[in-house]
Amino acid sequence: LSEGMLQLALKTGCRLTIKQVLKWTPMKALPVLNTVNDTIFQAAAYSKLIWQHSKHAVTSTQIRTPETSGLLFEPKIPCQTQKSTYKRGTILYLHGGGYVMCSPEVYASMGAILAAETKMNVFVPKYRLAPANPFPAALEDALQAYKWVTQTKKSNPLGGPFFVAGDSAGGNLSLALLLLIHAAKIPNVVLSSGGVLLAPWLDIGHSNEEAVSRETKTNDPLLPGSRYQEAARAYLGVGKTLLTDGHERINAEILAGAQQRDTNGELLVPPLPTANGMELTDWFNTLSKHCLVSPACSSPAVLSCLPPTLVQVGTNDLLLEDSRVLAKKAPNNVVLQEWEGQPHVWQLLAPWTKSSRDALWQISQFLYEQQNS
Repeated sequence: LSEGMLQLALKTGCRLTIKQVLKWTPMKALPVLNTVNDTIFQAAAYSKLIWQHSKHAVTSTQIRTPETSGLLFEPKIPCQTQKSTYKRGTILYLHGGGYVMCSPEVYASMGAILAAETKMNVFVPKYRLAPANPFPAALEDALQAYKWVTQTKKSNPLGGPFFVAGDSAGGNLSLALLLLIHAAKIPNVVLSSGGVLLAPWLDIGHSNEEAVSRETKTNDPLLPGSRYQEAARAYLGVGKTLLTDGHERINAEILAGAQQRDTNGELLVPPLPTANGMELTDWFNTLSKHCLVSPACSSPAVLSCLPPTLVQVGTNDLLLEDSRVLAKKAPNNVVLQEWEGQPHVWQLLAPWTKSSRDALWQISQFLYEQQNS
């Protein structure tokens, strides 16, 4: 498959080109992208069928428990490698979709390919979506999924390490979860061994001037500039009225934690603010700067609590600056990989393109190093 042809198809939305791409691809019954306005979320919707071609390497199980639900992918490791000394880890993968769309089923291809590449279990949980379920519903669900992964033998039968990963909005959710675990040190939760963020959306309020200027300079076919702004307001519950359900529960977790403080005596992870009659705009601006909403706005002291974290982002990505800010604030915790010319979450195009396959190999190498460090 020609990577250039696939990129051309995504950029132009040309039906003929896409049909030819699919003609050359050994997969059947894949829907066609129609217009240039199609996003990576819609691309993921048909990409999910790819995972069926990984069935020789992984098995999938539908998980439904009172705590969480989703898809668990387990690599079929040859019998000779299943020794008592082999500790296969587990990845909690939080899908993207701007907090308003997508599901574990849509991300079946990513879960399967990641499991096959890393030889680790991958659990892709379902979490509640905005606007019906704004922040912190997704974070609550991610925390419950992480507790299930770390406390259930089904997800980690060989007792290996735990990692948190995600793309785009799922990258935001992953980093917020890592901050809850490592900075707030909430009780009864196992620390993770590392994180992987793919083109993460880390500044919900889009407060960085350099990031704002990229809207007019960057031609990312997979992330139109207007989409994430609409999603941000939906995620924070800013509509005709304010929706703040769940804030008290997250605050209870924070206050029950270790309550680590910075050199000024301030909590590294403070409780979420309360509306207290704020106007919609004021509420959005206040909440969007909280570290559990926009991790890129966190102080270096907060981010220094992170475990080793790999960040992959394309230089054509509208959200490139978010990753750069994170790496600058946490140089000892974050490994930043900028991939020249790649659009938003190009890793989801695996196994179609070489750059996607190379990115997944880099992820696998990073996780392997953390497992053996």
